[in-house]
Amino acid sequence: MSRLATLRRLAPSLMLVATAFALRFGVGTFGFVGSRELFRDEAASWTLAQYPLPDLLHHAAGEAYPPLYATLLKGWTFIAGDSEWALRSLSVVAGMAIVIVAWRWAADALGRHEGFVAATLVAISPIAIANSRDARMYALEAFFVVSAWFLIFRILTAQDWTRKRFLVYAVLLGLAVSGELWTLALGLGSAGMQLALCLVAGVIARMRPNGSRQGSARPALYGAAACGAGLVSFAPWAPAMLSVAGNGQPFWTGKPGLEELGQPLAGMTVGSGLQVDSGLGFIAPPAIAIVVGLAIVGAISMTARPRTSAERVAGVMLLSGAAFVPAVWLVSQIRPVYDARYLLPGLVPLLILSAAGAVRVADFLIGVSRAPCWPSRTLSRGAVIALRAALIGVVALPMIAGDVGWLNPWTANRSVAPTRAIVERLRDEIVPGDVVLAVDARSYFSTAYYAARLVEAGTPLPCPILVWDPGDAPFYYGQSLIETDVTVRASVADRIGLRAALPGIGPKGRIWLVATANGRWHNVNFEPMNDGRVVELDRQIVTQPTGDPGQIVLLAIAAP
Repeated sequence: MSRLATLRRLAPSLMLVATAFALRFGVGTFGFVGSRELFRDEAASWTLAQYPLPDLLHHAAGEAYPPLYATLLKGWTFIAGDSEWALRSLSVVAGMAIVIVAWRWAADALGRHEGFVAATLVAISPIAIANSRDARMYALEAFFVVSAWFLIFRILTAQDWTRKRFLVYAVLLGLAVSGELWTLALGLGSAGMQLALCLVAGVIARMRPNGSRQGSARPALYGAAACGAGLVSFAPWAPAMLSVAGNGQPFWTGKPGLEELGQPLAGMTVGSGLQVDSGLGFIAPPAIAIVVGLAIVGAISMTARPRTSAERVAGVMLLSGAAFVPAVWLVSQIRPVYDARYLLPGLVPLLILSAAGAVRVADFLIGVSRAPCWPSRTLSRGAVIALRAALIGVVALPMIAGDVGWLNPWTANRSVAPTRAIVERLRDEIVPGDVVLAVDARSYFSTAYYAARLVEAGTPLPCPILVWDPGDAPFYYGQSLIETDVTVRASVADRIGLRAALPGIGPKGRIWLVATANGRWHNVNFEPMNDGRVVELDRQIVTQPTGDPGQIVLLAIAAP
């Protein structure tokens, strides 16, 4: 094959990879991944990754998230630095890996064409792009879960494999299952379904009326052993996770109703369920209906009328993977943990099923056009390609519209407080002896991050940055991620006095109270302002065109 022919054959694949990367890392008016200020949760990831590993594990034990992502981010920032783009680029890599794994899985199970369609839908899905642009664990978790399903598929459909190859894939599967557990506690649901599927496959294989029952069950046993090993690996962290889960405090999301089942589907199709609303909610219902309808067609065709046994196995696994979304919804009726950003592991299998359904519907229409009752029973290659492209476009166009609607304002920092501007204003107005006090942990994370960026630029703040701990903040505010030497506890301030409780404040020092978390900018809720221990000298509201405001309140400690 000539080089030109090879290039033509690879051109669609190269274009798809380039598009997926551009949508995640950034291009042109869509904004680069580092052009947006850190959201408070992303700054919390940075805070945790700054600690030495023993301290990192200690602080992570008080949070709802296992420590793998923060540990990997710590190593990543050691190599790439801790700028906004560097922090998010780890998720960009994980997001690209999701596209590639979904592509390979669909191609192996269904065929080259279906694999390309599935990869296209995953590449342009708004929620997949959003998770790949956050310095959080969501994309990494989805990569581990989808990889584990793909490895199970390869193991269960293996033919004439050597024991060595089974062992290699079993080790990889064990690592993937362990990774999904140590990245997000909801991985317990995925790992449980993966183990159950392998065990059921083993039982079915042993019940087959043939003379090779032992041999046919071997792949499933390898898969079950690998999933079991992954689950066992999480045992050291299980007590910490159970302690957080059983602390009695409500999660930041409430109990979801039936309408919340559509949130992740909307995020998958048009982005309207994302943290930043794309403004395309009005087309979400028909877009969701089309995607789900094609997924049902794909599931039926793969399980009821499969072309190969491997296709049936893949269909069952994709249905199991997609069941993650309603499973989390059901769990959230008891302990609410329902957040669309957590649900990408269940949405990728749904997109693969939709890709299979789109191709099957197109092939059905092609077959109808060739029926004896049809005037013309021949379709040109171009007409076949156009028909398939039209069916795929019905699914893809709403996603593309959602991408444009969400990515265009990326650089506008919508729904992000202007913490960089606040910190720079503090740098210009603070004098030695003052202190900066974040009104809560969520305000502290981004303030501390952008203060650290000033240090790197050679213009540090001339005072410490502290955080107020009222003692009754919900655990998910992130108070346990912050060192005690920068924490001002209300109980201590009540006992020894506010000035004595503020390390680094001078005899005539003032307090620069910073509020950047959503809702805090208009209701500072700082206790010493209510009981007269401090006097307000000035109040500055810092705004930007589309983002959330931030607030600086200058306080003087009242005379005793």
